[in-house]
Amino acid sequence: MPWWVLALRLTGIGWYIAISMVGGIVAGVFLDCWLGAKPLFTLVGLLLGLAVAFYGTYRLLQPFLADSRPPETKDKQR
Repeated sequence: MPWWVLALRLTGIGWYIAISMVGGIVAGVFLDCWLGAKPLFTLVGLLLGLAVAFYGTYRLLQPFLADSRPPETKDKQR
C-alpha cells in the first residue's frame, strides 16, 4: 500500500473522530436549549460521541490490524 493511501485513511479516521464528537456535543447543546436542562444533554452527547468515535475507529482500524498479524495467526482463524 502506498504511503499516501495510508495517510488518507488515517486522515479520514481523524475526521470521523472529530465529527462524531462535535455531532454529539451539538446535539446535546440543542437538546439542553430546547428542554432547559443545561449541562445534562451536553455531557450525554459528549459521551455518546466518544463512544461512537471509539467504536468507529476500532472498526476502521480492523483491516490495518489484520494485515499486521503474523501469517500463521491468519491461517488459524480461518
